[in-house]
Amino acid sequence: MSDTPQIRKIYSFVEETHADGKAPLTAPTRKAAVAVVFKNPFAGIYQEDLSLLYNWSETLGTMLTQKAVAALGIAPEAVHSYGKGAIVGADGELEHCAAMMHPALGKPMRDNVGGGKALIPPLFLIVAVLGSIFAGIASPTEAAAVGSVGAVLLAIANRKFSMAVLKEVMSSTTKLTCMVFIILVGAQAFGLTFRELDGDTLVRGFLFSIEHKFSTWMVLAIVMGVIFLVGFVLDFIEITFIH
Repeated sequence: MSDTPQIRKIYSFVEETHADGKAPLTAPTRKAAVAVVFKNPFAGIYQEDLSLLYNWSETLGTMLTQKAVAALGIAPEAVHSYGKGAIVGADGELEHCAAMMHPALGKPMRDNVGGGKALIPPLFLIVAVLGSIFAGIASPTEAAAVGSVGAVLLAIANRKFSMAVLKEVMSSTTKLTCMVFIILVGAQAFGLTFRELDGDTLVRGFLFSIEHKFSTWMVLAIVMGVIFLVGFVLDFIEITFIH
Protein backbone atom coordinates (compact mmCIF):
# COMPACT_ATOMS: atom_id res chain seq x y z
CA MET A 1 0.00 0.00 0.00
CA SER A 2 1.39 3.38 -1.02
CA ASP A 3 2.65 5.81 1.63
CA THR A 4 1.20 8.74 -0.31
CA PRO A 5 -2.44 9.24 -1.39
CA GLN A 6 -3.37 8.55 -5.02
CA ILE A 7 -4.85 11.92 -5.93
CA ARG A 8 -7.37 12.03 -8.76
CA LYS A 9 -8.51 15.66 -8.77
CA ILE A 10 -8.01 18.93 -6.89
CA TYR A 11 -10.72 21.58 -6.91
CA SER A 12 -10.17 25.26 -6.03
CA PHE A 13 -12.92 27.83 -5.54
CA VAL A 14 -12.83 31.51 -4.53
CA GLU A 15 -15.86 33.55 -3.42
CA GLU A 16 -15.82 37.33 -3.16
CA THR A 17 -18.62 39.19 -1.37
CA HIS A 18 -19.13 42.94 -1.92
CA ALA A 19 -22.38 43.45 0.04
CA ASP A 20 -23.98 41.91 3.10
CA GLY A 21 -27.68 41.97 2.31
CA LYS A 22 -28.46 45.57 1.42
CA ALA A 23 -25.39 47.00 3.14
CA PRO A 24 -22.31 47.42 0.95
CA LEU A 25 -19.04 46.34 2.53
CA THR A 26 -16.19 48.80 2.92
CA ALA A 27 -13.86 46.05 1.73
CA PRO A 28 -14.93 42.82 -0.01
CA THR A 29 -14.57 39.58 1.93
CA ARG A 30 -12.97 36.64 0.19
CA LYS A 31 -13.29 32.93 0.92
CA ALA A 32 -11.45 30.05 -0.66
CA ALA A 33 -12.27 26.37 -0.72
CA VAL A 34 -9.89 23.65 -1.89
CA ALA A 35 -10.89 20.00 -2.11
CA VAL A 36 -8.97 16.89 -3.11
CA VAL A 37 -10.35 13.62 -4.44
CA PHE A 38 -8.18 10.61 -3.73
CA LYS A 39 -8.51 6.83 -3.66
CA ASN A 40 -9.66 5.35 -0.37
CA PRO A 41 -7.29 2.43 0.34
CA PHE A 42 -9.77 0.91 2.80
CA ALA A 43 -12.92 1.12 0.65
CA GLY A 44 -14.97 -2.06 0.88
CA ILE A 45 -12.72 -3.71 3.47
CA TYR A 46 -12.51 -3.71 7.25
CA GLN A 47 -9.37 -2.07 8.63
CA GLU A 48 -8.99 -1.33 12.32
CA ASP A 49 -5.64 0.45 12.07
CA LEU A 50 -6.23 3.77 10.29
CA SER A 51 -2.84 5.29 11.04
CA LEU A 52 -2.13 5.51 7.31
CA LEU A 53 -4.98 8.03 6.98
CA TYR A 54 -3.56 9.97 9.94
CA ASN A 55 -0.29 10.36 8.05
CA TRP A 56 -2.02 11.28 4.82
CA SER A 57 -4.03 13.99 6.58
CA GLU A 58 -0.82 15.80 7.52
CA THR A 59 0.38 15.81 3.92
CA LEU A 60 -2.98 16.81 2.47
CA GLY A 61 -3.61 19.39 5.20
CA THR A 62 -0.41 21.21 4.34
CA MET A 63 -1.00 21.05 0.59
CA LEU A 64 -4.65 22.12 0.67
CA THR A 65 -4.11 24.97 3.12
CA GLN A 66 -1.22 26.36 1.11
CA LYS A 67 -3.29 26.17 -2.08
CA ALA A 68 -6.20 27.97 -0.41
CA VAL A 69 -3.96 30.78 0.84
CA ALA A 70 -2.35 31.05 -2.59
CA ALA A 71 -5.79 31.23 -4.24
CA LEU A 72 -6.67 34.19 -2.02
CA GLY A 73 -3.35 35.87 -2.83
CA ILE A 74 -2.69 36.90 0.78
CA ALA A 75 -0.14 36.18 3.46
CA PRO A 76 -0.94 33.29 5.83
CA GLU A 77 -1.10 35.75 8.74
CA ALA A 78 -3.96 37.61 7.01
CA VAL A 79 -6.29 34.58 7.22
CA HIS A 80 -9.09 35.26 9.69
CA SER A 81 -10.75 31.85 9.94
CA TYR A 82 -10.71 28.40 8.43
CA GLY A 83 -12.55 25.08 8.55
CA LYS A 84 -12.32 21.50 7.40
CA GLY A 85 -14.58 18.71 6.21
CA ALA A 86 -14.54 15.29 4.58
CA ILE A 87 -16.83 13.14 2.45
CA VAL A 88 -16.46 9.39 2.05
CA GLY A 89 -17.62 7.27 -0.87
CA ALA A 90 -20.32 4.59 -0.79
CA ASP A 91 -17.85 1.80 0.07
CA GLY A 92 -16.10 3.81 2.77
CA GLU A 93 -16.87 4.36 6.46
CA LEU A 94 -17.45 7.50 8.51
CA GLU A 95 -14.44 6.46 10.59
CA HIS A 96 -12.31 7.07 7.51
CA CYS A 97 -13.45 10.72 7.49
CA ALA A 98 -12.77 10.99 11.21
CA ALA A 99 -9.28 9.58 10.73
CA MET A 100 -8.55 12.17 8.05
CA MET A 101 -9.79 15.11 10.13
CA HIS A 102 -8.50 14.01 13.54
CA PRO A 103 -6.06 14.13 15.15
CA ALA A 104 -3.27 15.11 12.75
CA LEU A 105 -4.98 17.50 10.32
CA GLY A 106 -5.33 20.50 12.63
CA LYS A 107 -1.65 21.25 13.22
CA PRO A 108 -0.53 21.59 9.56
CA MET A 109 -3.56 23.79 8.91
CA ARG A 110 -2.79 26.08 11.85
CA ASP A 111 0.85 26.25 10.83
CA ASN A 112 -0.07 27.45 7.35
CA VAL A 113 -2.79 29.98 8.11
CA GLY A 114 -1.36 31.88 11.06
CA GLY A 115 -3.75 30.41 13.62
CA GLY A 116 -7.07 31.88 12.47
CA LYS A 117 -7.54 35.21 14.23
CA ALA A 118 -11.31 35.26 13.73
CA LEU A 119 -11.68 32.46 16.28
CA ILE A 120 -10.71 34.78 19.13
CA PRO A 121 -13.72 37.20 19.08
CA PRO A 122 -16.42 34.49 19.28
CA LEU A 123 -14.47 32.73 22.01
CA PHE A 124 -14.30 36.03 23.88
CA LEU A 125 -18.10 36.41 23.67
CA ILE A 126 -18.72 32.81 24.70
CA VAL A 127 -16.45 33.12 27.73
CA ALA A 128 -17.97 36.48 28.65
CA VAL A 129 -21.58 35.27 28.46
CA LEU A 130 -21.33 31.69 29.74
CA GLY A 131 -18.47 32.51 32.11
CA SER A 132 -20.49 35.23 33.83
CA ILE A 133 -23.39 32.76 34.29
CA PHE A 134 -21.31 29.85 35.57
CA ALA A 135 -19.31 32.12 37.85
CA GLY A 136 -22.52 33.41 39.40
CA ILE A 137 -21.73 36.99 38.43
CA ALA A 138 -24.76 37.49 36.19
CA SER A 139 -28.17 35.95 35.61
CA PRO A 140 -29.05 34.71 32.09
CA THR A 141 -30.78 38.02 31.34
CA GLU A 142 -27.82 40.02 32.62
CA ALA A 143 -25.45 37.76 30.67
CA ALA A 144 -27.28 38.78 27.49
CA ALA A 145 -26.41 42.38 28.31
CA VAL A 146 -22.79 41.29 28.89
CA GLY A 147 -22.80 39.74 25.42
CA SER A 148 -24.18 42.94 23.91
CA VAL A 149 -21.48 45.03 25.55
CA GLY A 150 -18.86 42.53 24.41
CA ALA A 151 -20.13 42.70 20.82
CA VAL A 152 -19.96 46.51 20.89
CA LEU A 153 -16.40 46.40 22.23
CA LEU A 154 -15.38 43.96 19.49
CA ALA A 155 -16.96 46.18 16.83
CA ILE A 156 -15.05 49.17 18.20
CA ALA A 157 -11.80 47.17 18.33
CA ASN A 158 -12.26 46.10 14.70
CA ARG A 159 -13.16 49.69 13.70
CA LYS A 160 -16.56 48.60 12.38
CA PHE A 161 -18.70 50.45 14.92
CA SER A 162 -20.76 53.34 13.63
CA MET A 163 -24.07 55.01 14.39
CA ALA A 164 -25.52 53.50 11.22
CA VAL A 165 -24.59 49.99 12.38
CA LEU A 166 -25.91 50.71 15.88
CA LYS A 167 -29.19 52.03 14.44
CA GLU A 168 -29.60 48.95 12.23
CA VAL A 169 -28.91 46.56 15.13
CA MET A 170 -31.33 48.41 17.42
CA SER A 171 -34.00 48.35 14.72
CA SER A 172 -33.59 44.60 14.17
CA THR A 173 -33.66 43.95 17.92
CA THR A 174 -36.83 46.02 18.33
CA LYS A 175 -38.56 44.13 15.50
CA LEU A 176 -37.57 40.78 16.99
CA THR A 177 -38.71 41.80 20.47
CA CYS A 178 -42.05 43.06 19.12
CA MET A 179 -42.55 39.80 17.26
CA VAL A 180 -41.98 37.79 20.45
CA PHE A 181 -44.39 39.98 22.41
CA ILE A 182 -47.03 39.68 19.68
CA ILE A 183 -46.69 35.90 19.92
CA LEU A 184 -46.97 36.20 23.71
CA VAL A 185 -50.18 38.26 23.47
CA GLY A 186 -51.66 35.84 20.93
CA ALA A 187 -50.67 32.85 23.04
CA GLN A 188 -52.23 34.39 26.14
CA ALA A 189 -55.46 35.12 24.24
CA PHE A 190 -55.51 31.56 22.93
CA GLY A 191 -54.84 30.18 26.41
CA LEU A 192 -57.63 32.21 28.00
CA THR A 193 -60.08 31.15 25.29
CA PHE A 194 -58.95 27.55 25.66
CA ARG A 195 -59.58 27.60 29.41
CA GLU A 196 -62.89 29.48 29.07
CA LEU A 197 -64.15 26.66 26.82
CA ASP A 198 -62.98 24.10 29.41
CA GLY A 199 -60.27 22.87 27.09
CA ASP A 200 -57.90 22.28 30.01
CA THR A 201 -60.58 20.13 31.68
CA LEU A 202 -60.92 18.04 28.52
CA VAL A 203 -57.18 17.55 28.28
CA ARG A 204 -56.94 16.69 31.98
CA GLY A 205 -59.79 14.20 31.63
CA PHE A 206 -58.14 12.62 28.59
CA LEU A 207 -54.83 12.17 30.42
CA PHE A 208 -56.59 10.75 33.49
CA SER A 209 -58.51 8.34 31.25
CA ILE A 210 -55.36 6.87 29.76
CA GLU A 211 -53.44 6.88 33.05
CA HIS A 212 -54.91 3.52 34.12
CA LYS A 213 -54.88 1.99 30.65
CA PHE A 214 -51.22 2.46 29.78
CA SER A 215 -47.89 2.46 31.53
CA THR A 216 -46.19 5.64 32.67
CA TRP A 217 -43.81 5.56 29.72
CA MET A 218 -46.67 5.08 27.27
CA VAL A 219 -48.53 8.06 28.76
CA LEU A 220 -45.35 10.13 28.42
CA ALA A 221 -45.00 9.00 24.80
CA ILE A 222 -48.62 9.99 24.07
CA VAL A 223 -48.10 13.44 25.62
CA MET A 224 -44.90 13.96 23.63
CA GLY A 225 -46.71 12.82 20.48
CA VAL A 226 -49.48 15.36 21.05
CA ILE A 227 -46.90 18.12 21.54
CA PHE A 228 -45.14 16.93 18.36
CA LEU A 229 -48.36 17.16 16.34
CA VAL A 230 -49.26 20.55 17.82
CA GLY A 231 -45.80 21.73 16.83
CA PHE A 232 -46.85 21.54 13.17
CA VAL A 233 -49.23 24.47 13.66
CA LEU A 234 -47.70 26.22 16.68
CA ASP A 235 -44.15 27.46 17.15
CA PHE A 236 -42.12 26.30 20.12
CA ILE A 237 -42.42 29.73 21.73
CA GLU A 238 -46.22 29.61 21.44
CA ILE A 239 -46.37 26.13 22.96
CA THR A 240 -44.13 27.28 25.81
CA PHE A 241 -46.20 30.40 26.45
CA ILE A 242 -49.49 28.44 26.33
CA HIS A 243 -48.09 25.85 28.71
